[in-house]
Amino acid sequence: MEDAFKFEESQNGLCTEEEYPYLASDNSECSTDCTKVPHSQVKDYIDITEGDKHGLIASIVMQPTSIAMDAGSLSFQFYSTGVFTDDSCGANGAIDHGVLAVGYGVDEDSGHKYFKVKNSWGNGWGEGGYFRIKRDSPNEFGTCAVLAYMTAPLVV
Repeated sequence: MEDAFKFEESQNGLCTEEEYPYLASDNSECSTDCTKVPHSQVKDYIDITEGDKHGLIASIVMQPTSIAMDAGSLSFQFYSTGVFTDDSCGANGAIDHGVLAVGYGVDEDSGHKYFKVKNSWGNGWGEGGYFRIKRDSPNEFGTCAVLAYMTAPLVV
């Protein structure tokens, strides 16, 4: 995530998704020829202390926040709806996937407090490309280790 922020610092702003869609392909070249989104230039970035659930919430209040997680469990890969609650996911603190924390709340049906996260696996996965993952976990770094590595860009 930090490498992406460093690259963007040199590009003076982000392209619109309409002009530069995510293709999920390793064979495409980066493009910098686009209309820049106002107020999207990364000036710097900050790392949130690992395990700091309240630090992540405070960051999300300001803007979407990049987080890493363990996405290797089948229970996560086959997630479809609701609050993901499998504490075996990320129990050892391993991370292997970058995602974007965009919100938080409390599920009316289950009462679980959750983080709302945007995944990169397309709109057909999860809840329109998003998932909700419970905030309270016995794991040191939370469910699926979402509190292990968190970074927020500072934009101008």
